[in-house]
Amino acid sequence: MKKILLAQAHATARRLRRARLTARTVAIKVRFADFTTITRSTTFARPTDLAADLYAGAKHLFDSIAVSDEGLRLLGLRAEQTVDPREGVQLALGADSDGEAWDFGGQTDEGMHQAFGVNPRLERAEAALDRIRDKFGPSFAGPGSLIGVDKGGAAKRDKERRRENGGGV
Repeated sequence: MKKILLAQAHATARRLRRARLTARTVAIKVRFADFTTITRSTTFARPTDLAADLYAGAKHLFDSIAVSDEGLRLLGLRAEQTVDPREGVQLALGADSDGEAWDFGGQTDEGMHQAFGVNPRLERAEAALDRIRDKFGPSFAGPGSLIGVDKGGAAKRDKERRRENGGGV
């Protein structure tokens, strides 16, 4: 299930960057085997367009849900409260943007930065992945943990796209 969230986080972050937007909130929708549907959301201290941030928030939300042995019918991730960072970003008073950690109900995740513009290296890496995926297709590059996860025939479409672009195989 977490691989699905990771793939959705990457796709959502890519769409945000393509639209030149950032999101203040990440939400998940879960539909259980009995068709009961719930949504959960969390709001970040600062807007983000990074898959790592969206995934960390969604994973935290998903971990708080008890999933029965019957499984799920639907698992979805969405970004909400989108803002254009070119119009300015509201900073928190007294916040240290470089060292600020996530705070999810008393738990922190020091590995995430959750602030647009705070980790330019990660932003450049995800932008480079976007360019690679634009040229060769969405399944061509991504997190190693998603290797072998079929995204609805994306690998076949990517192979055809590479052939059309003169990329061979």
